[in-house]
Amino acid sequence: MKDCFFPLQKISAGVGGAGVKALVDGHAILIGRPDWVADEGVDMAFGEGEILKLRREGKTVLALGMGGRLAGLFAVADTLRPEAAEVVSRLKSMGMRTVLMTGDTPESAAAAASACGVDEVFSEVRPEGKSLTVQELQKSGRRVAMVGDGINDAPALAVADLGIAMGSGTDVAMESGGVVLAGGRLSQVPMVFRMGRVSLRVIRQNLFWAFCYNVLLIPVAAGVLASFVFLPAMLRHLDPMAAALAMALSSLTVVNNSLRLYRSRRLFRE
Repeated sequence: MKDCFFPLQKISAGVGGAGVKALVDGHAILIGRPDWVADEGVDMAFGEGEILKLRREGKTVLALGMGGRLAGLFAVADTLRPEAAEVVSRLKSMGMRTVLMTGDTPESAAAAASACGVDEVFSEVRPEGKSLTVQELQKSGRRVAMVGDGINDAPALAVADLGIAMGSGTDVAMESGGVVLAGGRLSQVPMVFRMGRVSLRVIRQNLFWAFCYNVLLIPVAAGVLASFVFLPAMLRHLDPMAAALAMALSSLTVVNNSLRLYRSRRLFRE
């Protein structure tokens, strides 16, 4: 195929997630998913055995049709990121159920899922179907975090409870995600959840302290202890200066508790 030249005359609009048509030297050419090429009238009987063999190897097959006949097959395969299996394992150890959603065939999707230990697989999902799949998971009572980097992932990132876009992905995906991983590394995904959980715990602690402070000291400031003569005078009649000091101490407590996030930044490293 090196240094080949095709006199392309016209290319029609492609069918999302299926393939594309073109006119080359007066001949109608189709390239895309084998089932779509067959639906367009191309006889696929000659290549069915080879297609099945390639799919069992975990490869995605594209068919080339010319003049109503099968002219060739292309087999492509995505290479899993080296850290994929470790990231999936870490997410599962955090109590999460992992799901692979892809437009690849069931055979290719199953091979990828098996290699990295994914719990559930949705294969042959069209671009417009990804957001629908996310919504179906949400309707079943799940909270969904979606990780993606392509244009096709943008709608799903937007409807997910948490959209995580890879910084190395498309601009549309990054605009749709609630979190953007600037480094574009898959190993940063568990860090997002660790950071969120620690931050939420600190927020709850701060709210608890603020609630307890107000519940205990506001009545004291209002004088509810004035009739208890056996108590120290500073409690029975709270001095405004002492109340201001107590308020300042409360604020310092909340700030210092929040600064624990900075001191615990090592937890957010990959």
